[in-house]
Amino acid sequence: MKHGNNPASNKPKSSKGYKYKVIIKPIWEALYGNVGRGLKTVVIPSAPDALTDRLELLLASKAAGNTGLRNELVSI
Repeated sequence: MKHGNNPASNKPKSSKGYKYKVIIKPIWEALYGNVGRGLKTVVIPSAPDALTDRLELLLASKAAGNTGLRNELVSI
């Protein structure tokens, strides 16, 4: 039942199916807690040159279609 068949993992093999949502997910959360839901921490460099380099990289990534970096762009 563990992700990647790794016994040390706390991530379940999951899907959007009825069986997972109704049967497996409640049991998994009872055993391991609410695993996999949390905030991601973004570390921003303090050096001005590093900030401009990171900003250029993020803007290029956004122009290429990456949508998961808005928070970091706003924070810079």
